[in-house]
Amino acid sequence: PATAAELESALADVDREYRSIKASLLEAGAQGRMAVADMADYLEQVSQQRRMAEERLKGLLRLGEFRSVVGAPEVAATSAGTV
Repeated sequence: PATAAELESALADVDREYRSIKASLLEAGAQGRMAVADMADYLEQVSQQRRMAEERLKGLLRLGEFRSVVGAPEVAATSAGTV
């Protein structure tokens, strides 16, 4: 199972990647290398993907906190896919 520190690190990685992709898309749109409508569509898709990843990771963190309080066995973070 992933530790809380590993999940927090994964959250930071998701945010860092999102910011990098967002900056690249905005630059491409501003420089005319991509149609603004396409840029907006890609930004929305990337934003949705980031939100899904963040919610999954936050859920895994909360599940770990809950299990530690009630004394239930840990659930592997990879049981629903990779982190």
